[in-house]
Amino acid sequence: MVLSAAPYRFNERLVDAALAARASFCDLGGNTDVVRAELSRHYRAAAAGVSIVPDCGLAPGLGNHLAAHAVATIDEPQHVHVRCGGLPQQRVGPLEYKLVFNFDGLVNEYSGLGEFLRDGRPLHVPALTELEEIDFPSPLGRCEAAVTSGGTSTCPETYRGRLQSYDYKTVRYPGHFAIVRAMFGLGCFEERVTLPNGEIVEPRALVRRLFESRLTYPEVHDLVVLRCTARGRHHGRPLTRVYDLLDFHDERTGFTAMERTTAFPAALVAYMQARRLVAPGARPLEVGVPRSNTSTNCRRTTSASR
Repeated sequence: MVLSAAPYRFNERLVDAALAARASFCDLGGNTDVVRAELSRHYRAAAAGVSIVPDCGLAPGLGNHLAAHAVATIDEPQHVHVRCGGLPQQRVGPLEYKLVFNFDGLVNEYSGLGEFLRDGRPLHVPALTELEEIDFPSPLGRCEAAVTSGGTSTCPETYRGRLQSYDYKTVRYPGHFAIVRAMFGLGCFEERVTLPNGEIVEPRALVRRLFESRLTYPEVHDLVVLRCTARGRHHGRPLTRVYDLLDFHDERTGFTAMERTTAFPAALVAYMQARRLVAPGARPLEVGVPRSNTSTNCRRTTSASR
């Protein structure tokens, strides 16, 4: 059994190495095009008797699994909305943010397109758009959420024809996304920029070093917030299921909240694959990993009480 925590760009080649070794494979994912390339190995994996499950971290990962659980427990599921973010426990610095994972992974999320379902049809929405306010319990309070890429992974494809909508947004403290959009507009995240005088500069390399040196804030611990909301009809009545997770840096072990909520879900998937609870082949997380039918700690809200 192989669990990849490497940057997403390596995972396609790592899958091939795992297949050559006749080993099952899961990863932390983060880029849907790479995930599709991994899933194209389905017949090779099935023939080798091993399983491949990409995107098993936090988001994509745990958020998608909670969505799959909710969809499976509603007679007529219609809408799924996933909101997730890793944040400092106190608002710090010019971005009110600390770097809680790889810089390139962060810029990848802030770039490109979010892949959604709307009105039952696939839709591409530009990253850093459709800002919304969202409230969480203390100590978070009011935050903002915006479209980012990769968070839905393959769920819009999986649930096309069954759901009316499926979307994902990243959560930050208010004001963060306005600054990041301005940085993109200035070209701060581009690999190479040619100035009017012909001079070539490499802003992304500089910004990476600044993020990694000035946005770490080792004295400020992190938290992770995740909310998965599913709506539909159950036994003929409107039903909303809400799964809320708020996790904190663990003082006892030293694990950050981002480490805990990213690595623990992936480790659990790897455990199930090693026990052959996941069928051979290459399948998305929401399809390939068993969903428990036992009761869960989620809020169940009908239209009458909300």
